[in-house]
Amino acid sequence: MDKYFYILLLISVTRCRGQLSGSGSSCPEETLECIEENEICFRGNSDSVNCYCPYGFKGDNCEEPMTDLIDEKCELPDKPGDLCDRFELTIQCTNNDCQESEICCSTGCGTTCVVNPELKCTTKNDCKPNQGCYKINQEDNICFCAFGFGGEDCMEHQKLDQRCPFPNDIIDVCEDINKEECVGHEDCPSKHICCVAPDACSTTCLPIGCENAEELKTCTDQNKLCINDDSTDVYSCICPQGYVGTMCEIALLDERCEFPEVAGDTCLEFEYPTTCTKNEDCEGDKYCCSTGCGTQCVDPDSPPRKPLNPLLIALALSNRGRQTPVIPAPYVPYCPPNLCGQLVCPTNVGARCQPIRGRCDIHFYDQYTNHLITQNCPCNRGAQEYSSCFANSCSDIYGRPLVCRGNPNARCRVTKCGFCLAYWIDERTGQRVQCANEY
Repeated sequence: MDKYFYILLLISVTRCRGQLSGSGSSCPEETLECIEENEICFRGNSDSVNCYCPYGFKGDNCEEPMTDLIDEKCELPDKPGDLCDRFELTIQCTNNDCQESEICCSTGCGTTCVVNPELKCTTKNDCKPNQGCYKINQEDNICFCAFGFGGEDCMEHQKLDQRCPFPNDIIDVCEDINKEECVGHEDCPSKHICCVAPDACSTTCLPIGCENAEELKTCTDQNKLCINDDSTDVYSCICPQGYVGTMCEIALLDERCEFPEVAGDTCLEFEYPTTCTKNEDCEGDKYCCSTGCGTQCVDPDSPPRKPLNPLLIALALSNRGRQTPVIPAPYVPYCPPNLCGQLVCPTNVGARCQPIRGRCDIHFYDQYTNHLITQNCPCNRGAQEYSSCFANSCSDIYGRPLVCRGNPNARCRVTKCGFCLAYWIDERTGQRVQCANEY
């Protein structure tokens, strides 16, 4: 028994000696001051007290970290006020054991996780782009991605609604994240969602749909009205009654009609049935015009029509890659019977087209999810629509749908923006994915 105990003790001593580096010279217990710079005193067996580098350090003046034990960024610790015990080292971590914002460093008599010095900050100006300076304890502030965001560029939404904007007015130091206004969407009024506030240090309820200025502008940039609905995006961009086209540039009513101006650029609901659909529905010599949300019969003595500015239409269409601007068409007294046969969704050529009941307009729905995607159909600014592009690009030569071997949840779609291209969307995440092996 004594023999085996001696062997175990020898192994333990050997292991501890292997972790300690330094002169090993005697340490005066009265002063605990070693002769060699930066060495500290360790008590060993037989009550011997010797000088070694702080645990985890080696080399000249004990300034070289042992990177298998501690992080290379660690600095020498303050000298402990008492003896370290070589056989009872306080090892709380080894390298790579700590949280993302911490590193494993020496305490002299062992190790512990400490704040990564490279992440420390006094204000957000010490941090990388898209990061904020957050207080984590009484002594330390560190750089983190703005609250609610992550990823290498700190722009990925994490447990945050994808519609929430990135905070644009991050404060110098966030001492405590304030969630008093909201924690989830259920804490917000109708047509609002809970997002990170512009200061990246609190939450706030932000409007969505037509109440949101940016989403409203998405519609008005296309000369369309914003309509709150039950779609995934909770709103749709729709041409005023009596107009169709990408920029609502095709007038279907009398050429004398003014392009309607609607208060707030939104309709609570569309008039159905409409007052009139053609001049013959009006009395006398009145003619049928759009009010935006409906129609009305207009007296001939009304001011002449103010058409959409052709230069603005040309500019808008050229920004979308169109080569030839479309000028408002002459009076067409009826709605074309097959709008869906004439129009496709440029960003998803195979999308399902559906006429809007009671109006001369259409909606596009995704062919797989059945989500309303009309507002996502226009090409990005500067992208030209490729003329010869068909949905069968997602099929093989036998007409069978292509399948993404590496991702059974991916579905193929086709865009004609810039060029004719098949692309894949993961139905679970809604994100575009790559499919190297397709058949």
